[in-house]
Amino acid sequence: MIHPGQIEACNAIFTPPAEEVAHARKIIAAFERPENAARGAISLDGQMVERLHADMAKRTIAIADAIAAMAH
Repeated sequence: MIHPGQIEACNAIFTPPAEEVAHARKIIAAFERPENAARGAISLDGQMVERLHADMAKRTIAIADAIAAMAH
């Protein structure tokens, strides 16, 4: 059980860093482009990015968005 006084600290600890969230959004946007829609892997900023990275990116964003929503 978490004491109400610990919620802010827990949210800060478990919120993905802003840079990680921004990169996750970039990965998802890249796969959403029409030319990449059917691809299993793409090149993004000189690195190979696979669909599994897009799935991980979606989870990262979901965590960040859920914590942000609770804070408001």
